[in-house]
Amino acid sequence: MNNIKRQLFLAGGGNKSDSRVIDQLFSLALDKGKSLVYIPNAMESRPYSECLKWLESVFRLLGIDRFVMITDLKTVNLDDSLVGGIYIGGGNTIKLLREVVQLHFDSWLKKLFAQGVPIYGGSAGAIILGQTILTAPEAEKLSEKESHGLDLIDGFSAYCHYDGQRNLQSLCGKLKTKLVAIPEKAGVYISDQVLSAVGTEPISIFTDSKRLCLKPEEKLNLKVSKIEKLRPLKL
Repeated sequence: MNNIKRQLFLAGGGNKSDSRVIDQLFSLALDKGKSLVYIPNAMESRPYSECLKWLESVFRLLGIDRFVMITDLKTVNLDDSLVGGIYIGGGNTIKLLREVVQLHFDSWLKKLFAQGVPIYGGSAGAIILGQTILTAPEAEKLSEKESHGLDLIDGFSAYCHYDGQRNLQSLCGKLKTKLVAIPEKAGVYISDQVLSAVGTEPISIFTDSKRLCLKPEEKLNLKVSKIEKLRPLKL
């Protein structure tokens, strides 16, 4: 019997204060005797070393003190057994996906995810984990082939920095995907096909015909056959 617990943590792309709740939840899932692996490659405008200092400033306060930053995605010189979790940061979604896919880093990510290593995606890092990255403004002109994500979110795509106002049903129909829309002060935790809303603002689930809002601490069972049958349940 396969008892491996696969865990995804998706943040809407806010600042340190905005993501505090999802960050805390992620820290509890980490093996503190192993390293938190940081992937900063979506960033374009500042040195990766500064990004690492920021990450450390967030997670040292949450009891994490082992960090490894990987920027050369082609050559991963790290024993899989030493990885306690993976954090994929935000920035340019196109740049991030191209490096992850073209350098075959996606195979390593999927392997560790299947082994039960928790994965966190913030903004661009969350978007590449979905079916498509066409939810990111910078990716709107990509072809369907260029925009395929890693498809780890149980058949969903992620829409980050969501303001709660836009109706995304037509976008679902256009992209042929289900969407989880995440505001900056919210996050999503997914494990064993159960999706939980985390943070201080509600998230939204969209299909081409339906919108369902989940308040913080509500969850959905994604194991049902049709999204229209989903109902939020209190944690």
